[in-house]
Amino acid sequence: MPDFTLNLHNKQKQQNVLIQINLNYIWASLLYSRGMMHWIQKHVLRDLATHDTRRYKDLRPLDVEGNMFMYHLDQLVKEKLIEKSKSGYKLTTKGKTFVSSMSLQAGERRIQPKIVVMLDCKNAKGEQLLFGWRRQPYYGLISLPFSKTHFGKSVEETAAEELKNKSGLEGEFAYRGDVYIQTNEDNEAIDHMLAHVFSVTRTKGELFSDELTGKAFWGDPNEYSDEEAVAGFNQILGLLQTKKTPFFEEIIVINS
Repeated sequence: MPDFTLNLHNKQKQQNVLIQINLNYIWASLLYSRGMMHWIQKHVLRDLATHDTRRYKDLRPLDVEGNMFMYHLDQLVKEKLIEKSKSGYKLTTKGKTFVSSMSLQAGERRIQPKIVVMLDCKNAKGEQLLFGWRRQPYYGLISLPFSKTHFGKSVEETAAEELKNKSGLEGEFAYRGDVYIQTNEDNEAIDHMLAHVFSVTRTKGELFSDELTGKAFWGDPNEYSDEEAVAGFNQILGLLQTKKTPFFEEIIVINS
């Protein structure tokens, strides 16, 4: 006589495995949709970061179930981070960009100091172009206009675009130097940037009065204390007045 108890037990075990796999799929989907990458996906990207191409069997950890691993491979393909070729899986251009800022030991993307262009611009009256910020971490402070560099564009192209975007003005650009600025608060870095500083001459156009992140205006920088300005503001103005081109300076500011 067949052992129905054993068959029932096996069916229940199979159902439990399927339920667990489905729950894993759901959980993985939630993590991915919230920008939290699953460890299996990190494993694949780390592996491909040190190889040109890898076969499925070389990528899959021995203790990971095949269907589960395939699910995460498909997620990376859907996100266009990896692609499948005749010889195996490899990073796409987007994937190479992604892993370029990833720690191969931890599998996490490292926070990098941002690279910005900073603009030194005066009008015919000798007034300085300033920018009042309405976004963190600079909310309520003033600075020279600056913005992150644009991926795939030169720093001078970015400088011209950001002058137009932040002030509505156009001009001619001359590279002055670089400033490496780190701002610490409670023994931790809260801002870290490398600024390519350009002086702008022969400006034309009408000053744009408002922008989402703040407002550009002509003013006298001497009217603002260190507490009213973005970290390093007064030091950079001093460099522009006293240092020969090109200059390089590292500035560390500790907020109390």
